[in-house]
Amino acid sequence: GVAARRLTTSWSGHRSAASPRDSCESYNALSPTRRGCRSTRDRYVASLMKLSRILIVLILLVAPNTFAANNKLAAERAWKPFFTAFRAAVRKRDRVALRKMMSSDFFSSPGNGEGIDAAFQYWDDPKIRGWHAFNRVLNLGTVPMAAWWNHGAKRKYITRIAPPAANVRRNIDRGVIDWYAFFEFRDGRWYCTIFSDCCD
Repeated sequence: GVAARRLTTSWSGHRSAASPRDSCESYNALSPTRRGCRSTRDRYVASLMKLSRILIVLILLVAPNTFAANNKLAAERAWKPFFTAFRAAVRKRDRVALRKMMSSDFFSSPGNGEGIDAAFQYWDDPKIRGWHAFNRVLNLGTVPMAAWWNHGAKRKYITRIAPPAANVRRNIDRGVIDWYAFFEFRDGRWYCTIFSDCCD
């Protein structure tokens, strides 16, 4: 019986010494040990808050790059089917199909009204021969737009331009290009946003 009591007493003392939380709770609020426990807890909370701030900063830095990469990949996958369908619609002058692939703020020519209907009316003019010009430009293909078009600033949308020769600045400056087209990837879809005569 004596040995058992000694073993129990020894085990209780061991538990008390091994548990900082129990030790903290065994002192009153004015105890130095109690204040030390509170200081340790405050440091732990401060460390968690600092780690959280670091994680937030990392997420803010990484997220835009991840979105841009995913957006670029989506644009690349969607481009070929879109361009094939768009060329066919221009060739057939399929206005119903084209309305779905042209932006609402479509620009057709300096001095001409903004919008899709204004573009159709402009291209219908036998003196302009816009449909013929559009088909010819699209047959030359497209390339990603060069930075100089936007004065070196990053464009809001991924953009392609036709014909490829329009991507060379000296061709624009010298009036070599007579027509050009812009295509922009907006909200997960490609749209033709500009087809205009150029550089008079």
